[in-house]
Amino acid sequence: MAQDPLIPVINVTRFHRQHDLPAGEQPKGQLLHGLDNNGNPKRSLGYFRGTNLEAGFTVQVYTGNRKKTWEGEITEAVDDSWTPSEGPAWFFWVVNKKHEADPGEDDSIVVTVTVTNPTGPTTSTPVTASPNPTDVP
Repeated sequence: MAQDPLIPVINVTRFHRQHDLPAGEQPKGQLLHGLDNNGNPKRSLGYFRGTNLEAGFTVQVYTGNRKKTWEGEITEAVDDSWTPSEGPAWFFWVVNKKHEADPGEDDSIVVTVTVTNPTGPTTSTPVTASPNPTDVP
């Protein structure tokens, strides 16, 4: 059965921009919350590898209990070598939308990421970031 071209597919999600390092050398990455010195929400950066992704698609990030959520968008495609099993790389940013205290997950959180195609609207199957990022102010 052919893949629906409107449904985004995420194969890899990481919260940093070093998309060309081997898996064992990837930095942990960070998810930020709070405001920067200008009073704007701090942006967390990352990249995907997948298919049916485009700049402008909505990115949602959340913990399992949804006490912490982030939202943003895919910004651009990355021109690099990629394997068909992972797909091309795409940069994205997210800002924190909800940040409730959660002592069981405050230092090391497991986040799930989805992408929504706004013209569908269709949403990807949720994917867990690997490695999981650290939540920092």
